[in-house]
Amino acid sequence: MGSCSWSGRKFGQTAPYVVKRTDYSISTLIVTRDHRNSIAGTVICEGNQNNVSARCKVRVVYKADRLSNCMASINHTVIDRKDWTVSASCDVEKMFASDGNYTCHWIVRNENGIETQEKGSLSTESFVANTAAYARGTCSIRNLPMPTVTGTYNYDVIVNPGNTRLTGPRLEIGYKISQCGSDGKVDLDETGSAYLTCTGIPDDTVTWYFTRDDGTNVTMGSCSWSNRTCVHSSPPYEVNMTDYSTSTLIVTLDHRKQNHRNTIAGTVICGGNQNSASARCKVRVVCKLLNVLQSP
Repeated sequence: MGSCSWSGRKFGQTAPYVVKRTDYSISTLIVTRDHRNSIAGTVICEGNQNNVSARCKVRVVYKADRLSNCMASINHTVIDRKDWTVSASCDVEKMFASDGNYTCHWIVRNENGIETQEKGSLSTESFVANTAAYARGTCSIRNLPMPTVTGTYNYDVIVNPGNTRLTGPRLEIGYKISQCGSDGKVDLDETGSAYLTCTGIPDDTVTWYFTRDDGTNVTMGSCSWSNRTCVHSSPPYEVNMTDYSTSTLIVTLDHRKQNHRNTIAGTVICGGNQNSASARCKVRVVCKLLNVLQSP
């Protein structure tokens, strides 16, 4: 690629290589173009005495900088929740390594910033863009232990080449009543059926109950995912479980009955049978104003 003589200040080089010697102890090599064919391999610098040399394995890379189609899900094929696991995957859109070596790792971070790292599996295929060859693929991981503490977990990906940390999917562990507002409250119209949906990662059994404004407690029903069964209290309550992470409460409000407002007004709770995990929402029964009459 080139050579330098310090005593004669003579530099020899051939494009696309540029070699320089800034003082007696430092020499610099610059590759100006076509990096993949002109530098990938073992680079050697050596002197003319005693065959002294230094060697370095050079890899030309295009750093992965974008993920797509990221997802994280719970494997719940066994009954016991403590044996449930997490699987995650992300597509890596574009990368290149001249030695064909591609790897990925997953970083799991909880809400407190505590992180763990696990090695993933990266399957790849080649493609051509602007006449240059690249690789793309899917980084995946299976059978990670499912977090046991309620909260939001981030699953980020580090892809080699580049070792750049890229944002992956998020996973909610716990319970959430979907209709509940950011203030922890929801209004239900008293003129028809009211639906509340509890989502998240529940225990095998999820139970709906509420505390009335007068302090009395009412159990409305519960569902067992492993048994595919739901038990309702007497009408007007109905509960169901459409999958392992979603349960719905239906309350039929009948404004013709004198006590219908007491069937749901209060604090509604959906929860499981481990760690007292639950979601709460303050429910208010309302009659919405339909028409405004104006005086002549």
